[in-house]
Amino acid sequence: MVWSVSVMPPKMFVFNKRRLTNEGTVALPAVGAGWNPDPSRRHELRYWDGSSWTAHVSTNGVAGTDPSG
Repeated sequence: MVWSVSVMPPKMFVFNKRRLTNEGTVALPAVGAGWNPDPSRRHELRYWDGSSWTAHVSTNGVAGTDPSG
């Protein structure tokens, strides 16, 4: 008798740095760089550079900076 075992490769997980919002919930940005909801909620969007939040923000389509992000 021959037994066959199917072995699946382990799943790969990518973990981003976690940023806490004002209410203590965790906001996980996209894996790549891009515009995401501002975790501080002071603006509509904030730019995630792939490793940290930047000072670049946008509210109602108007770009600006907020260095305290």
